[in-house]
Amino acid sequence: MLCNNAGIEKVGVLGWGSQAPAQAQNLRDSFAEADMDVKVTIGLRKGSKSAEEAKQCGFTEEQGTLGEVLDVVGDSDLVILLISDAAQVQMGGAPVVQQ
Repeated sequence: MLCNNAGIEKVGVLGWGSQAPAQAQNLRDSFAEADMDVKVTIGLRKGSKSAEEAKQCGFTEEQGTLGEVLDVVGDSDLVILLISDAAQVQMGGAPVVQQ
């Protein structure tokens, strides 16, 4: 896999919408199965309603696998942006694709 060869030790997955749960769990489980020491961390907005679902899937603040978006971005070697356009606007950014 690319991660160990590229020096990637922490992957940040931003958001918990339609794509993030499956992708984050797949990455976490694949790294574990391959005996790779790569941590997958979920980044959510403060007070996100999705935090409880992420916790039910095994991502927690205590393990360092669940945190606030900007903290996760700063701590990650690789970031996967999976938040919706609407959530990006709420965070103060513009949608990725404008029509």
